[in-house]
Amino acid sequence: MTRYILAALLACAALPAMAQDQMVGEPAPVPAGRPCLQQGNIHDFQYAPGARSLIVTDTARVRFRVNFAAKCYDIDRQFGLRFKGRGVGRLSCVVKGDSVLLRNAGSERECFIRDIEYQTPFLDRSDLAALGTGRLGR
Repeated sequence: MTRYILAALLACAALPAMAQDQMVGEPAPVPAGRPCLQQGNIHDFQYAPGARSLIVTDTARVRFRVNFAAKCYDIDRQFGLRFKGRGVGRLSCVVKGDSVLLRNAGSERECFIRDIEYQTPFLDRSDLAALGTGRLGR
């Protein structure tokens, strides 16, 4: 009898983990407060239209939009990027004035960060509209 109770308890304990596995494809909700993109927790990045922004996803699946001070040429031709920050350690937040380093044909280019914000569904729709209409912020 205790074996069945133990098996039932183990099955109930596994339910939250199984539910979390099903939610992997869904984006995390936009948190409130000041965005803090930590260099050590960067998981993935995408290019935003116009080469003036970069969409970065951290390990907690929170999406950030890193806006540059000027157009960052050839950013869409990069396979890897590096962040150059003034903070100490890998868990310091990327802030205004930090930069993204690109390596292209032996030379290194630096794109300075103007600000960082959360990537919202509204920004996703405006990026999609910019791609559809050809407005790429040139």
